[in-house]
Amino acid sequence: MCVCEQPDLVVNGAQYCVLEHVGRAREAGVLQNRLSKELGIDQRNLFHNLKHLKVRGIVRCQIVMLKEGKMNVKTNLIHLS
Repeated sequence: MCVCEQPDLVVNGAQYCVLEHVGRAREAGVLQNRLSKELGIDQRNLFHNLKHLKVRGIVRCQIVMLKEGKMNVKTNLIHLS
């Protein structure tokens, strides 16, 4: 856990990794399902980490639909705010 003077800026290790990957993606953003695979974080756990970052206004999510093979997949495109 990062100890800072501002409690709103405290992030855990998983949240820091998420921020690092999203930051590397720049304007293009990163898909939530791919981020889960790249970081090796279960999608349910990633959801909660993203929720904390969204509430603080650090990241924003946009719902997107992808076609993977014959299936349509609903995921989020994540950007830094």
